Amino acid sequence: MNIKIFLSNTFLILFLFFILIFLLNTSYIYNFVWQTQYIFQDLTMPVKWLECHKAGIDIFKSDICAGGTFAYGPIFLKLPINETLKIFYLEYLPYLSIFFLVTFIVLSFKKNNVLSILLIFLCIFNPSTLLLLQRMNLDIVVFLFVIFLSFNKIYPLNWLVVFFLAFSKIYPVVSGTIVFFENKKRSLTKMLLIIFGMMLLSLLYLFNYFEDYINFFNGLSANKAGYHFLFSLNSIPKIFKYSYDLNYIFLLIVVYLLFFFLISKLTKKLSIIDFNLVNYYSYDFKIFLLGSLISLMSFILFSNYFHREIFLIMTIPFIFTLYNLTNIKIIKYFIIFIIIKYIYLFIYSFININDGLSYENNQRVFSNYFLIIIFIKSMFDFVQMTILASFTLITSKKFLKLVK
Repeated sequence: MNIKIFLSNTFLILFLFFILIFLLNTSYIYNFVWQTQYIFQDLTMPVKWLECHKAGIDIFKSDICAGGTFAYGPIFLKLPINETLKIFYLEYLPYLSIFFLVTFIVLSFKKNNVLSILLIFLCIFNPSTLLLLQRMNLDIVVFLFVIFLSFNKIYPLNWLVVFFLAFSKIYPVVSGTIVFFENKKRSLTKMLLIIFGMMLLSLLYLFNYFEDYINFFNGLSANKAGYHFLFSLNSIPKIFKYSYDLNYIFLLIVVYLLFFFLISKLTKKLSIIDFNLVNYYSYDFKIFLLGSLISLMSFILFSNYFHREIFLIMTIPFIFTLYNLTNIKIIKYFIIFIIIKYIYLFIYSFININDGLSYENNQRVFSNYFLIIIFIKSMFDFVQMTILASFTLITSKKFLKLVK
């Protein structure tokens, strides 16, 4: 990297960082995200859980100490806590996380065309990212650790990070696929042995903390998203159930079958792209695969608040790389589609805040306008995740052929 590029990147990172901090401390963002008592509110509860656990209180059975149900796996409680660390967690970690996020986005995108530059700004300032940063939900920490996995060469440390993340939040378990991509010289046999070892260790750990994880899984439903700010495959069934009083299970089955059917069809259509040009050990591909797998797992299995769409940002640099390699129009159209979706999120979020919910006879009532707006967002998600799943399937198959 020459000095001119270094200085321009540094300036852009600092400029975006300070603009972001300014916005997070103004009332402007409350047009697009829920207002809270104070900034970085989601970080307070995990710190309280650590303090309560250190004080000897069983936070799995009582939420009186912290004021909320424990929402992580028991391995999370292995994190150290004291007065100095409490100050670090609450006052320094948020700003460090924001800075590293901005740095990742600026450095991961090539700034050689208008679409790429536009996406840098949209990835940082769209409402889903603003919600994540304003709340400082620990998804941002998971995100940064997953980025760490993509370039770290101390491989046992990678496996330790995967183990900790998976048993803290479940959905990062798919980041264990880094075992296949972290070392180009590793044979398939060694990859499988490492995976087997990690699975065996995981089973032993799970057996030792079985009761705590049963409590953890039972409490997951308390933290799932409803109709507002939702990122999930079940959003379309939810909307149709509410609007037409149809059977929810039937709707789920139909939508899931349609989703996987379209992935199958699209995978065949996209086979025209020459994926042999892809460097499967490149940084772009590593973050693409990790971000894609986490996003797909979250989208298919959980009812997520849409700040988890942060992991979709990891997929975009590789999509640009793929377009530059192949120059196929459908990839460019997909990039434009992502831009349109990010712009739409401002409309979607504004309506979520201002026209989301009222009550009649103690029953929640959604306006037709609100239902249309969230349905459009659900369709954006459905299309994006279908295309992303197809790219992921094709590239994964190509890679597996290489390592056999």
